[in-house]
Amino acid sequence: MLTFGRPTDEQRRTLLSDALGAVGVRRQELESLVAATGPRRGGPEHGFTCSDLTQRLLPAIVLDAYPTGPISGTRAVEIARAMVATPPFRDETAV
Repeated sequence: MLTFGRPTDEQRRTLLSDALGAVGVRRQELESLVAATGPRRGGPEHGFTCSDLTQRLLPAIVLDAYPTGPISGTRAVEIARAMVATPPFRDETAV
């Protein structure tokens, strides 16, 4: 059986920094993105998956800016906060 854990703060920070650091997202905005993509109080108890980050969040950030201007770190945080992480898969055979 394969298990896939959700990325830690450090793993999300690295992934997001690698993708957005070169386009001018500031460190404070990056830290806000790390927090917005992790477990949330009063919300999902799980953070974003790697797939949520690479297949949903990053494309949404790029498409939000395209074609009118550069990527905005502030807007990227807003987009992340509006997204909901993929819920954990349930193992129906274990019931």
